[in-house]
Order: sequence, then C-alpha cells, then structure tokens
Amino acid sequence: MNKKVKIILIVIGAIFLLLALDSCQALLLERSPIIRYHFIINGSSDVKVIDKGLLVDTYYCNNGNVIAVFKGFNYSCITDKPSYKIEDTSLNDKDFTCPLSLEEIYSDENNTYYLPCIKSSKIIVTYKDGSKENIKDALAKGNVAITDLDKFNIKYLIK
Repeated sequence: MNKKVKIILIVIGAIFLLLALDSCQALLLERSPIIRYHFIINGSSDVKVIDKGLLVDTYYCNNGNVIAVFKGFNYSCITDKPSYKIEDTSLNDKDFTCPLSLEEIYSDENNTYYLPCIKSSKIIVTYKDGSKENIKDALAKGNVAITDLDKFNIKYLIK
C-alpha cells in the first residue's frame, strides 16, 4: 500500500477515535463534549443550555439535571410537577390598591418586562421547600423564567 494512503487512513482513524472518545466521556460522565457548540436558550423555563457536539448533545436543565444523549434523541427537562408556584397575592387582598405606574421586573438583551402597576412585592414565588421570595428577586437570581409568569396567569407587559 502506498505510504500516503496509510497516512490518510491513520489520520481518519485518529479523528474517528477522538470523536468516539469525546462522545463516550460525555455520555458516561454526563458532561459536555469537548468538541461542541454552546447554545443558550433564552426565555425557556426548562432548559438553560444545550451543548451540541458532533455525536452527542448535553442538556443543562433549570432544575439542575444534566443529561447527555446521542444526536437524534430528544430530551425534555420538563418535570411532572413544578418545584415552585407563582401567585399574585394582591388578588386576595381587597384593601390593596395598586399604584398606577409601570414597574420594571426584568430585562434581557431584547426586551424589558413590566408589571402594569407597582406590585412586585405582592407577586410571590413559593418553592417546594416552603421558602418564598418576590418575583423581581426570583427573576434576577434566575430561579424562575419570565415565561413562567404565563404558566401562572400573571399579567405583564413587554417593551
């Protein structure tokens, strides 16, 4: 066999071996492939990041789960039951008057999100462990996503 053909076959074999090892470490260790594209999901309440490799994708979920799957297999981070609930407690308080002014609660690179009046202290996120915080703090810390407000029927405005 020609020496150039042998070298080409060795290089191709080394590339395939590298891809196989990269995919195996990602699958076995539930980590991102070394050769990957880092894809950030904006506005999703379930998936924060997907690291897309050549053979394996790794999903980083908001609930803390990390899962690596072969290309072609889809994975969803959706859990059966959310680990928190969001409630507008001002609706239960008949004496509450909402000052008419837009209240900014969150912004990203594309939009700014507002409540129709000043009441972020009345929109409470209650976690599974019983702890609570207002929606503005929960959004700032990344504990909830702005799209979660839709799931719990909390009205907001987008500019």
